[in-house]
Amino acid sequence: GNQLPLGGASVQAARTFVSVVGSNPAVAWASCPSGTCNGGIRYAIASSNTNPNSWTTYAVVTSGLADVASVAFTNLNSTGVAFAWADRTNNPGTGNIRYINSANSAGTSFAGIPVRTVSTYTNSAANPGAVSIFTINGRPGVVWSDADASNGNAGRTRFQRASDQNGNTWPATTPLQLLASKNTRVQCQV
Repeated sequence: GNQLPLGGASVQAARTFVSVVGSNPAVAWASCPSGTCNGGIRYAIASSNTNPNSWTTYAVVTSGLADVASVAFTNLNSTGVAFAWADRTNNPGTGNIRYINSANSAGTSFAGIPVRTVSTYTNSAANPGAVSIFTINGRPGVVWSDADASNGNAGRTRFQRASDQNGNTWPATTPLQLLASKNTRVQCQV
């Protein structure tokens, strides 16, 4: 992983994602203590948008990770911050797209909030590419890409949207397939 400088301190980080929380810069990363990104998902928020030299770090998920392939986050309505990530369980080929939202509107606490499974991917020739998360009509949605081994390894861009505004429930249906082409990478912004 890379050294991520946060106000003079550095952390071992991989799979980084940069965005804005409120009006302040923020960064999320997967902690990779021994080459496998299973040490947790963390994020940090700068104390202000004019002085990004002071950062506060928060633990989003600290256990139950296999190997995080990518991570993303977004402001979730006015209720806090939401995260999505690809967690591969068999490199490559199987794993889960996961989701969690903060327990408070500031996005500083995740205590008591369960990790939810957005989708399980199997028969994938490759681990998912970038994961993106956003809010559509007040509900979180997640987009990711993978490759279908049963279809000549053609890339698949997948989409799944929560049934409620906090992402507590995700449909049990197969995610919508948006595109099919080799080497698909996806990043969405709404």
